[in-house]
Amino acid sequence: MSLSVPIQDRIIAAGVYTLSLLLPIPLLAILIAYLLYRLLKNHSSFIEKHVKQNINFITSLHIYLLVLFLFQLAAANLGGGLEWLIEKVPLIGITLTLGGITSIFFLIIGVFLFTAVLLVLILFALFGQWYRLPLLIRFVK
Repeated sequence: MSLSVPIQDRIIAAGVYTLSLLLPIPLLAILIAYLLYRLLKNHSSFIEKHVKQNINFITSLHIYLLVLFLFQLAAANLGGGLEWLIEKVPLIGITLTLGGITSIFFLIIGVFLFTAVLLVLILFALFGQWYRLPLLIRFVK
């Protein structure tokens, strides 16, 4: 536990993550996180790092989930245009069906991972530690 970070900064950083956890609406969560970044940008470097990571995490996650959803939508609608091919090669129909089911499973897993990562980030913020998440698109540097 880092004693050099004031408790107020830790609580503010954890609160930013908690707010993101309680706002599941994608564009609203990104907008509020950005507004918090603009308000808290010059407060302390600890808060600034956590708020930037929060914006990058939420935005990246929603982009990844949107792409996965679009793949699911494409797999579900692709079968209608390929009926003639599916009749000749039934394996393609089975593959498209399994792809749609698998992408729904990955969407559900993504939501659970989103919650778990935010809970871990809240704990890191409360303990006064900084952790940089991998695989994030850095929108705010």
